[in-house]
Amino acid sequence: MGVKDNLVSWFIKNIEMSRMELIENPGFVVTQFSEKGANVFMREIFFPEEIFANIERNVESKMGERGAKLLYSAGKTFGRTYSKMSAFPKFEPGKEEEMQEFVYMFIRYMEAMWSGGIQHTLDLEKKTLEMKATDFVVCRKSGIGRIISEGTGAGFWEYIMDDPTIEGSHPKCIGRGADTCDMVYAPNYRLRDVGLNYPESESTDNVKIVTPEYVELNQIREPQFSRSSFKNMVDSGHIEYKNGVVKFADERHMLCEASIFYLVETALSKENGDRIVFQSAFDYGMRLAQKLDNGKVEPLISDYLSALGWGDSIVLNKDGKYRIISNYFPWTPLAGSVTFSMFRGMVSGILSGKAGRQVLLDKISMGTSQGFFVLEAYE
Repeated sequence: MGVKDNLVSWFIKNIEMSRMELIENPGFVVTQFSEKGANVFMREIFFPEEIFANIERNVESKMGERGAKLLYSAGKTFGRTYSKMSAFPKFEPGKEEEMQEFVYMFIRYMEAMWSGGIQHTLDLEKKTLEMKATDFVVCRKSGIGRIISEGTGAGFWEYIMDDPTIEGSHPKCIGRGADTCDMVYAPNYRLRDVGLNYPESESTDNVKIVTPEYVELNQIREPQFSRSSFKNMVDSGHIEYKNGVVKFADERHMLCEASIFYLVETALSKENGDRIVFQSAFDYGMRLAQKLDNGKVEPLISDYLSALGWGDSIVLNKDGKYRIISNYFPWTPLAGSVTFSMFRGMVSGILSGKAGRQVLLDKISMGTSQGFFVLEAYE
């Protein structure tokens, strides 16, 4: 990157992020700011990158093109939703300079959170955005990138350009042996004209995430179980946060608004894909358990989950049976449409790896009667 890019990235990582991201409250990672009269509030989670890579590999191996389409659709819906939640501008003729500056700054933000570096080419007349990235999340491991590299980027660009024909293509990937991860977002006919493939998305225009309930149920509250926030875990050295890359036990994590896992699970549930999500997360949990120090695992899991934004969590073991309770679990209007397979699978895997037996948290209960969302998963 040039000097200007380096300075902007530094500013985002060290100044802007510290203002927008609230990371000092156990159980919560929240983005909150005002933009041109709009109050932006988003509940976020630091997701293990490996879970999303596992999901992409497993879904495509078991479900083929249908699975690719479902993952891409979920990612694209997330991109549109995130853009709307963030009060992003929509392009208007005559405001080319403002849009160029916005895209430049947003890509610097993506670079700070999801990549080692991004170069981009923008053509507003043709409604085309091209990116070349290094060390880009998920696809660098899976070699696929349906959810974020293709889908989320396409949803973002569709929203900005206000053009439902826009799709995303991922012709080159570090995970497939290339030097960079290349992404192209453009109207579908332009992609076809240059021979680029993309999985057509399903219509999900009726999905609405930000509601008054979303804001109220996700408000920051005092912890009851854990005292570990993301900031605490970074300060203590349990979580490494360096140059925009977040790692726990050498496992990279990526920051996303919480609805991304709801959308992925909702999309795959149409084809009974809950089992795939659960197993993908379980495999990550087992892998993570092998890296954790010997000792009592329940407090460590509680601190880990709370720091990443999964709510104020506690793991209990009664009569040899495990249960996890998460107060203030991230809520969206899709809560009644999912089985929380990612969360249950990840915790089940960690517990299985430490308990020396298979632990399956296959039962759930949930409710909002206390004014916040409580999720319980148990054997």
